[in-house]
Order: sequence, then C-alpha cells, then structure tokens
Amino acid sequence: MNNKESKSTINGDILEKSAIFKTKVSRDYSQTKVNQGNYTKEDTNIEFILNINLGNKRHKTTLTAIEKYLQGAANDEGLKIVDIYSGKLKFILQAAPECLEKIELLFNSGELIEIFDVPIETVEFIESEKEKLGLTIAADISDTDVAKLKAAMTGANDQKLLIQTIQTNQGEKRLNLRGANLRQVKLMGINLRGAILIGADLSEANFIGADLSGADLSRANFIGADLSEANFIGADLKVANFSRAGIERANLRRADLSGAELKQAKLGEADVREAILGRADLSGADLSGADLSGADLSKAELVRVDFREANLSGANLSKANLSKANLRGADLSTAKFFGAYVSGANISRANLYRANLSGANLSGAYLRQADLSEADLGEAYFFGLRKDYLKGANLNGANLEEADFRETEFKNSEVKNAKFSSNSCGMTEQLKQDLIERGAIFRDSEEYISLLTPLIR
Repeated sequence: MNNKESKSTINGDILEKSAIFKTKVSRDYSQTKVNQGNYTKEDTNIEFILNINLGNKRHKTTLTAIEKYLQGAANDEGLKIVDIYSGKLKFILQAAPECLEKIELLFNSGELIEIFDVPIETVEFIESEKEKLGLTIAADISDTDVAKLKAAMTGANDQKLLIQTIQTNQGEKRLNLRGANLRQVKLMGINLRGAILIGADLSEANFIGADLSGADLSRANFIGADLSEANFIGADLKVANFSRAGIERANLRRADLSGAELKQAKLGEADVREAILGRADLSGADLSGADLSGADLSKAELVRVDFREANLSGANLSKANLSKANLRGADLSTAKFFGAYVSGANISRANLYRANLSGANLSGAYLRQADLSEADLGEAYFFGLRKDYLKGANLNGANLEEADFRETEFKNSEVKNAKFSSNSCGMTEQLKQDLIERGAIFRDSEEYISLLTPLIR
C-alpha cells in the first residue's frame, strides 16, 4: 500500500489490515526550495514506518528522520521533538523562537504542508514565550505506539509510559491500546470502557474489578490473569486466551467469546448470560454456580468443565463436547443439546425439563434423579449406561422413540406419557411391558393403535 492509495492517512483500519504503514523516502533533497532558501541532506534512504510491533530502535529512527526533516526546513539543527501526543499524531517542538516562527510561517504560506508525504494538519504555538510549537500530522496511531515513540525519545520504559497514559485518561476518552504490553501490570478497578485492546498482552495482570465493558479485546492474551469481578458486558473477546485466568464473579453478559481459549479458567459465579461461546474451548474450566442462561455454547469444547449448580437454562449446547463434564444440579431446562457429545457426564439431579437432547450421545452419562420431563431425546444414544444411571430420573413426557437402551435400566424412573418405540435397540418385551404398566406410550404398539381406533372412526 502506498501513500496515495491510503490518502496519506494512518488509521486503525489500515493498521489492522496491513499492520504496517511504510513510505520509503529518498533523503536526497539537494536543490529543494523551502521559503526561497536551499538546503541539502545526505544521500541516504530512510523509512518512515509506524508499526504496532516495532521495537524502540525503529521508533528512534522514525523520530530522528522527522526531526532532521524539520531541522532542514527551519535551517536550525537545534530544533528538537520534546513530547508526543496521541490521536492525531502531535509533536511538540522546542527551539529558538525565530526557528519555530519560521516553521509556522512555512506552514501558513503553504510551503511546508507535509512530512514525507504525510499531510501536516495544524501548527500552533502552545506557550506565550513561543518556545514550544505543536505540529500535528494526519497520522492516527495507537496510544501504544505513542508510548513507544516517547520511550525511544526519552529512554523511559514504554510500559510505564503506557500505564501513565491509561491512568491519566481512563474514562475520559476511548484509549487505543492495540498490541499493548500490559503483562503483569496491576490496574485494579481501572476504567477501560470501550477501549481498543486488540492483540494486547495482559497475561498475569491484575485487573480485579476493572471496567472493560464494550472493549475490543479480540485476540488478547489473558493467560493467568486475575479478572475477578471485572465488567466485560458486551465486550469483543473473540479468540482471546483466558487459560488459567481467574474470572470469578465477572460480568460477561452478552460478551462475544467465540473461539476463545478458556482452558482451566475459573468462572465460578460469573454472569455469562446471553454470551456467545461458540467453538470456545473451556476444557477443565470451573463454571460452578455461573449463570449461562441463554448463552451460545454451540460446538464449544467443554471436556471436564465444572458446571455444578450452574444456570444453563435456554443455553445452546448443540454439537458441544461435554464429555465427562460435571452438570450435577445444573439448570438445563429448555437447553439445546442437539447432537451434543455428553458421554460420561454427570447430570445427576439436573433440571432438563423440555430440554432438546435429540441426537445427543449420552453413553455412560450419569442421570440419576435428573428431571427429563417433556425433554426430547429422539435419536439420543444411551448405550453403556450403568444399571443405576437412570435410577429415579423423571422422563415423564420425554421422547425416547429412537433412543438406544442396550444395558440401560429404568429402575424407579418416572416414565408417564414418555414415548418409546418397540423397535429401539435394547428394548426387550419384558422392559416394554414394564414401561407400559408405568404409563409409557409405545406409538407403534397394537395397544396404542387400538386406543386410537374409536377416535379415528
């Protein structure tokens, strides 16, 4: 991408798509006229680069190039860049008053309108003594890069400068912290509402009680971070990595966690209502007591996840992998388990009222005293259930017409108006008669047809 194509503007969209803005400029400016005067620069090639992943050395090169350009324009090698502000990239220049006045005059006369093809937007004195001049160019870069430029200029630590920026501006403006290094920092209760933190590194950081609602944290690294009681309402957390992070009692309502890595994360008592967790990996995570009602967990990896006493009512768990998950006492009413793999899961005492488990693999699942009343278990696979795994389960009104009952027992289970088929795998004549006596319905049986005959006439 060249400057003409981008209209010489560096913005978030361009940085996101290309991750680099580069303009190669020849430093051979011999015979170039500025304010009716000639100046000469050495014949070398430089690169004016603003890149979210640059090191201090490259940022120092950028500053030196801009400084020398302006020194040449003002014909004064004493001109220095002494500060930088984010947003529209604003440089604070310091030099003798007559030097700075010359820069202002060149801009006002239209003779100095750009730096390496990047337009200059404003030039104005910021002190009455005219010892400092503010020069703003059309280069919207992140607060992260501004901190790196300042660090290159002063030799200070760019992370400390970035933390100062965050603490000074929190809640005042939408901070752009794309790619920021916030590893192991302590910013408890910080207000970063709506901030841009795409690809930021917050591993092992302390953000207890922080407000990150509406923030863009996609692809961010939260490994081992403490985010307990943090506010993530409506945040973009796509493909973020929360492995081993502490997110207890956090508010993740309506957050987009699709594709996120949450292995062994602690989400106890977290509010995850209406959150999107499709294709997320929560293997080994602790969601005990969490509220996930209405959440989308379709195709999520939920192996060995602890959902004890969690609220998953109305949640979408279609095609999710819940192998050996602990759902004991969970509220799964009206939840969708279509095609889910629930093999070996503990669903004892869970509420599955009107849940849709059609096509689910429940082989080896522990369903003792679970409430499956009016649940849809059509085409569900029950092979391998131990003898007492359905003991005391409420299957009243459930649809089990195409389920597999090999090795399965219904001891003390409630099956009134539950729908079975004589052709189901594992359905013996003795089991069929036992189920009919307890109120079960076999749609394909002669007894059921004879009951309907008077109504048909």
